[in-house]
Amino acid sequence: MESPSPRLRPEDASDAAEFVELMRVAKERSGLTYRELEARAAAHGDVLAKSTLANALARDALPRADLVAAFVRACEGEDRVPAWLAARDRLALPARLVTGPAGTADTAGTPGTAGAPAAPRTAGAPGGDPRPGGATGPSPEDPAARRTPRLPPLPRLWRRVPRAWRLPLAAVAVVTGLLLAALGAQELTDPGTTATAGAARGTASTAPPVLPRGPVRIRPVRSPALCLTDGFTRDGRYDSQVAVHRTCAQAVPPVTELVPAGDGTYRLSFRHPKHGVGCLAELTGERLAGLLEPRNDCSSATRFRVLRAASPSPSSPATPSSSAAPQSYVLTVDTHRCLGAADADAGPGTEAVVQTCDGSAAQQYLIGAAKR
Repeated sequence: MESPSPRLRPEDASDAAEFVELMRVAKERSGLTYRELEARAAAHGDVLAKSTLANALARDALPRADLVAAFVRACEGEDRVPAWLAARDRLALPARLVTGPAGTADTAGTPGTAGAPAAPRTAGAPGGDPRPGGATGPSPEDPAARRTPRLPPLPRLWRRVPRAWRLPLAAVAVVTGLLLAALGAQELTDPGTTATAGAARGTASTAPPVLPRGPVRIRPVRSPALCLTDGFTRDGRYDSQVAVHRTCAQAVPPVTELVPAGDGTYRLSFRHPKHGVGCLAELTGERLAGLLEPRNDCSSATRFRVLRAASPSPSSPATPSSSAAPQSYVLTVDTHRCLGAADADAGPGTEAVVQTCDGSAAQQYLIGAAKR
């Protein structure tokens, strides 16, 4: 009787090609056809089109995270999904973040290797506390251990102020305290009803927007012929699809929707006939920071607040004087970051990114209902 094959180790893959090769091995071991894998994935509530999987396994590029999760769940089971996703996310990072100098593996955090956290010091050990008994804290000879001169108590300082100055100083202190309290109250107000911090505070209105339900078109104010949709990075630094701007005629599929997520926030959702529903999640990492990837797990997707822009941007397209300029919106992630185009003047293929709010028209969007 043959012994069972050892479990595949995706964490051993050193690049995308080796990772995909392991996926091919997993498919062969399962003995399932592409059609059977598609059916199994559907039974788990996943979307795994056989043509999409076949294309992914025929390439050496890193597949999307949701595709990997659906594939592993169908092939090896739910318990194997975290290991495969962790390996896939590691390979998606820039190479120098996962390898050390001269291409050697980064050993930070591994006991007994360079870059590992220092072990706690003990009495008598080299570099440890030389005082008897292993006492901790600075030695008596340490200047930091000497008593710091204490400032005189406030009442004593106040008595030194000439009487003629006391009333004006007290009035200044009261006015300053009131101003600080007012500013503090403004900062503590719910960010969903105020503008974003810094430049964005002056470009958004507190009035709650009335947004269309169902399919929408989200168009940058400075490039209204483009729509927010999915695509690939222009420089090829990421192999999975991300949010980009394309001409509206080529932006469907997927269908874009603003899905309420509670507390006045929304998720940006792409509904694709092959890939299913994917909600935009912000990526991290030096080269990927700010990019938005559509993922099937909408519970962990990025939430946006949609705020009315206080007034039409001077950079928005000119409209006849007899008609009002269209309402534009600012989509914020938190109090200081907004959705915008990677380039100030977006063109076809320009990535949509989360960036520091600057109050410019490049971070304003037109939102309207799309044709069904």
